[in-house]
Amino acid sequence: MMPPAAAAAETKPLLYTEFPALHDDEVVVPQDGTIVTSYLGLMSTMAGACILTLPSTMQMTPVLPSSFLLVAMAGLAYAGCVCICIACDGSGATSFESLAKRLRHPIQLWIVRGLVMLLLFGAVVMYVVIATDMLQPFLPFLSRFVIGGLFAVICLPLCLPDTVAALKYTNSVVVCCVLYIVVVLVFQAVSQENAWPSEPVSPVTFRGVAYTMPIQALSYCMHLNIPQVYSELPHKPSMSIVFALLFGSGVALYLTAALAGYACFHGYVFLVASWILAVTANDLSYVMDWVGATAGVLLSFAFPGLFLWEMLDQDYHQQAYSTSQIRWYKVLAGFMVVTGVSLSAVSVARMIWFY
Repeated sequence: MMPPAAAAAETKPLLYTEFPALHDDEVVVPQDGTIVTSYLGLMSTMAGACILTLPSTMQMTPVLPSSFLLVAMAGLAYAGCVCICIACDGSGATSFESLAKRLRHPIQLWIVRGLVMLLLFGAVVMYVVIATDMLQPFLPFLSRFVIGGLFAVICLPLCLPDTVAALKYTNSVVVCCVLYIVVVLVFQAVSQENAWPSEPVSPVTFRGVAYTMPIQALSYCMHLNIPQVYSELPHKPSMSIVFALLFGSGVALYLTAALAGYACFHGYVFLVASWILAVTANDLSYVMDWVGATAGVLLSFAFPGLFLWEMLDQDYHQQAYSTSQIRWYKVLAGFMVVTGVSLSAVSVARMIWFY
């Protein structure tokens, strides 16, 4: 006769693993974060491949409206960061995953996980493609497959430390590379005789704005790291300084890169050494547009608002905040959810019917 425990185990599916219940208050998060390490961690996440596609937004939307949208997207991204920090304070969550687990329905959790995987997979693939294309002219004796494999083997293990603070040197290299790209773009723009495009200014159209918004929103998408960075800071009010540095420098770098790239290459070919890179503007912009319209917008705007709403909806939080605070927080949360879903729907509709 088989024991009851063994019989129960036999009914479980193959490769089933039952993890012990783990609460956030049992997780000991190292409090070794600083303003500098937090800034580097978020900036290296934010300033990714999207900086290469920003000049194309100036081509689709006139310079002034595109610049205004870039600043507006920064404001929405900041509001999403505030929602996440408030939700972490109220729930004790220390990661984006633990925030997602507090959602009311399991389908919401799996939507978040799917969007996160789409965002991260797309980013990794895009970085490997760009790095391979830029290295291949200098390593003609190696195939693209070998270069991509070496890039993954050498670079990905550098991301294995458990804390964002431990990645300060790696993050510093990423930020320096972004600064290098911007500086060279500016130098190229200044050194040209007729740098500014002579073509007539394109009108503001629905197609252009719907193309511009998701790419710009994805440019500020570093919200996956906000809970961990926030939990590592020993002095939580320091996060406001981190956000001021992050969005101030981010807007300045993005505007500079977009204007300089547009002046150099009219928004079509926009990299430091365009004769080296094999990825065309259309290919990169198309991929980034889809990722930005879905994962970028929803994870930066809609779900941070939903996390805050779900946290405030719990009974034990009704006494932690005043009635006025709860009302304003819910207004912020509702605004972010509606804005995120609306922007995503408009952008996806544009790509389906007006691309």
